[in-house]
Amino acid sequence: MAEGERVGDVTVPIGTVTFLFSDIEGSTKRWARDRAAMQDALRVHDRLMREAVVTNGGYVFKTMGDAFFAAFAGPDAAAAAALDAQRALAAADFSAVDGLGVRMALNTGTADERDGDYFGPTLNFVARLLPLGHGGQVLLSAGTAALVRRDLPPHATLVDLGEHTLKDIDGYERVYQLVAPGLRRDFPELRSQQALQPWLVPEAMRTRHFTGRDDVLDQVRRQLLERHRAALSGLGGVGKTQAAIEYAIRHRTEYPNGVFWIDAETVGGLTSGFVEIAKALQLPAAESNDQEEAVKAVLARLNRIEGWLLILDNVEDRSEVRRFVPERDKGDVLITSRESVFAELGIPRVVEVGELDREESLRFLLTRTGRKDDNGADPSSAGELAAELGNLPLALEQAAAYIAETGVTFASYLTAFRKRRLSLLERAVGLVAHDTVAVTWTANFEAVERASPAAADALRLSAFLAPDAIPYELFLNGAHLLGQPLAQALADPDDLAMAEVLRPLARYSLIRSDAASRVFGVHRLVQEIATAALPEAERRAYVERVVCALDATFPEVAHTSWVQCERLVRHVASIDRWVDDSVGRPETFGRVLNDAGKYLWERGRYAEARPLYERALAIREEALGPDHSDVAQTLNSLALLHRDQGRYAEAQLLYEHALAIGEKAVEPNNPDIALSLNGLAILHFDQGRYAEAQPLFERGLAIREKVLGPDHPDVAKSLNGLASVHTDQGRYAEAQPLIERGLAIREQALGLDHPDVASSLNSLGNLHREQGRYAEAQPLFERALGIREKALGPDHPGVAVSLNNLAAVHNDRGRSAEAQPLYERALGIWEKALGPDHPHVATTLNNLAEHHRIQGRVAEAERLYQRALPIYEHALGSDHPDFALTLISLANVYMDQQRYAGAELLYERALGIQERALGSDHRRLTDTLVGFASVRKQQGRVADARDLYERALVIKESVYGADHPEVTEMRNTIDTLRAVT
Repeated sequence: MAEGERVGDVTVPIGTVTFLFSDIEGSTKRWARDRAAMQDALRVHDRLMREAVVTNGGYVFKTMGDAFFAAFAGPDAAAAAALDAQRALAAADFSAVDGLGVRMALNTGTADERDGDYFGPTLNFVARLLPLGHGGQVLLSAGTAALVRRDLPPHATLVDLGEHTLKDIDGYERVYQLVAPGLRRDFPELRSQQALQPWLVPEAMRTRHFTGRDDVLDQVRRQLLERHRAALSGLGGVGKTQAAIEYAIRHRTEYPNGVFWIDAETVGGLTSGFVEIAKALQLPAAESNDQEEAVKAVLARLNRIEGWLLILDNVEDRSEVRRFVPERDKGDVLITSRESVFAELGIPRVVEVGELDREESLRFLLTRTGRKDDNGADPSSAGELAAELGNLPLALEQAAAYIAETGVTFASYLTAFRKRRLSLLERAVGLVAHDTVAVTWTANFEAVERASPAAADALRLSAFLAPDAIPYELFLNGAHLLGQPLAQALADPDDLAMAEVLRPLARYSLIRSDAASRVFGVHRLVQEIATAALPEAERRAYVERVVCALDATFPEVAHTSWVQCERLVRHVASIDRWVDDSVGRPETFGRVLNDAGKYLWERGRYAEARPLYERALAIREEALGPDHSDVAQTLNSLALLHRDQGRYAEAQLLYEHALAIGEKAVEPNNPDIALSLNGLAILHFDQGRYAEAQPLFERGLAIREKVLGPDHPDVAKSLNGLASVHTDQGRYAEAQPLIERGLAIREQALGLDHPDVASSLNSLGNLHREQGRYAEAQPLFERALGIREKALGPDHPGVAVSLNNLAAVHNDRGRSAEAQPLYERALGIWEKALGPDHPHVATTLNNLAEHHRIQGRVAEAERLYQRALPIYEHALGSDHPDFALTLISLANVYMDQQRYAGAELLYERALGIQERALGSDHRRLTDTLVGFASVRKQQGRVADARDLYERALVIKESVYGADHPEVTEMRNTIDTLRAVT
């Protein structure tokens, strides 16, 4: 048939043709069930389909069973025919065959026409697209969707269904659904030829208007092929992230086992990203409360499988990211960062990302604003604007977002831009290389200000916080403190109101909001511009508002509030750099800093807690005077921090300073004095200075009894402290009535099931255990465990303490089978509550290791001790007494294995640490000296062994007295050695 020949009243379409294919879903079953009814239904179906095609100028060139094949000169006619057909089919009565679902697919392209039929890849494609759909659904290829988008039938729209695989067609194809009023809209997921690989690239991060960068993507491709690792480096806002995502999109089919994007700016972001990967890979560790387990599981999986791409976006700290990079080159790792050196990660040379060229910038602006095909778009002004913006992608994106939102012309925007050229470059030195980004964002700020003063205030306030994960509750809880616009906008403080406040900011891409997590983020450059634009007086006012909101939102620090504290603590650290003597409410900020420091201390994050405590101390001394009780509170907190890290000299000075403040008070028996006395007493106790600790405990006890009364719960704290002094010196008869009195006070004042009662029960149980009265200790530990589980929940750290105690007494009684699960449960609680690197985790590892050693499982014991050592070293330092105790325990394992040279080094190192930290006559040294002596004895150095035993004897006599059984036993050992020599 010649081209353009008419068939009846229809001209056969030629050239670029849009094809419509259709068939009936589930027709085979219907034919089998009722052939006669199906014949009638098919006649109606054929009539309605043909009418819809012909009415819209189409040509039915083939039918096959219940399938229709039609051609149209344009995609708009094909779309109209599909909708007409679906409406007619929906209105028809097909109840005799339980309904009739017809699926349709449209694709546009060239094809070979012969004798009224068509052939070629365009038809092959639509034939592969059709089976993905469901009855009643109309699917369009990406090409057809792009052509018809502006000429859709009235009230019709397109829905993006994402990318899918088609049978016998390489790669992934984006599929759209045509929807219209009166027709079904919601269908099950498409029937892809195969399930897509995991694709963890946030849709919101991807631009639909990526332009240029072919040279950059080619370099990335070469580096990944060569060494499986590459890095994109350049200025913030230059488009590194978009280039990385575009690479992933273009090469998606080469990574069948997944493409994973992670926000790598912080360790928290990296960890959270790995948890999401674990979920996508359906790893069991994804359900663990310990996020580190998920990280390890993902790394293990990626080290085993091939065909994956890991994008680590916006890396700020090379040293932090290293442990998140899989060791084996099974897949590809692509990094984006402002940094340019990644040799330690196996990337000798980064791929530099620069500005776009003029043509690319112009094309981006026209496409992003939807004016690519607009004859009145004024490309000359757009080109000038691109030049003014320095062809920087982020600046182009921001300008285009404003133009698209407001509808202004390029010329109008360019004129306004040239008037507002502000000298912000110097204020943002080190962050931006062009003032154009700042000027562009200034226009956005002004638009937000006009649209919503509350949104503008939210942005300004956010500029003083950490840029990521700003929690909604900071604004919702503190709305009344944040100024009138926000107070009014959040008068009914809920997430919906917060979303309304943030909407204008999101519209101009000034924030990144995550409603599910109830947080949002602000780019650092946006923060810089927002703060730089504020006059000094306004800046101080906004800082003060943020401080007050933090104070209103930061909860009382307790295990149950840790999650909330974690959401806020980074923002406390961020606002600190903005608070100076000119900002009001310093006493409020001092309180916030102290609370944040306390939370970090409870989590074992001592290095982070210390600067907050020190800053709180400085602020409180300046604002309240050096003798204020709040100053003493921070001194006590900081002293406790130093004590926990083994810095006893620093801790003592702080405790003594706090005590001096309390003693200056008008009321000489102020309970705050007792708090300082108790802390100072514990410090002396930890160093074995019992003669100094005891009178401090006694004085604190006397103050509390006098001021609070003899039956106050705080009295029990002093009684327990005093009892510990007697216990450590073997004066059990003096310790027991003190503990029992404290227990009775707590039971009477707080009730039998209060957690503090459990503390007294644990103390009494440990006293019995010290004396070998295990049968009496066990029920006390069991009762304490029951109280804590009931009052605090099964995963509270206090429960772990009771589990450790109960496990220890089972070990004492030779019941190893009962002890081990208790130790393991305690370890799980500590790891879940505090993370795997907290000192309490190391303590439980030591206990579990000793349990294995006693059972003869020395290899397992060694593994656990080796795990505990770096935890102590990182958290407390290598000169801390607890680090020394683990060295001693590991040395004991070496002794069991007859590895005497290794044991000797460990005992010697531990002894040096203890002598420096505790002094040469502390009771803890006795075990070290005895172990060291045992090595010397095994090495045949009997005289050296005897000297070490004699030194240990002197310490034991000073602690326990000359008649104590342990003293007598050691004398006998020394006498035996003397006989040998």
